[in-house]
Amino acid sequence: DAGDEGGLMGAPAASKQHTVPAKYVIALPTSEPTAYSHYNEFKAGSSVLALYPDTTCFYKAYVATPPSQSNPNPSHRRDYMIEFEDENEVTGRSEPMRVPQKYTLRLPM
Repeated sequence: DAGDEGGLMGAPAASKQHTVPAKYVIALPTSEPTAYSHYNEFKAGSSVLALYPDTTCFYKAYVATPPSQSNPNPSHRRDYMIEFEDENEVTGRSEPMRVPQKYTLRLPM
């Protein structure tokens, strides 16, 4: 459509800019630890924010297995095994999914 200026399905392209106060921004880690301790690893059962696989969205989730107890992935990286909240499951949680450490964050209070 000639009237469409970059938007999807006929919607106009968004041009608004939003500013978020720093207290609402959660920094992502830039590296993974070489050794694990209770200071740098969430224990099993911890509530966290985790990036849902193959998306760009963080959701409330629970640590099923921390990296120190998980097997390395094909890239030799140790990831968290995460259970996401899922109201369609009897347990209220998804099956454990592999999530990189840098995308597993402390749940804000």
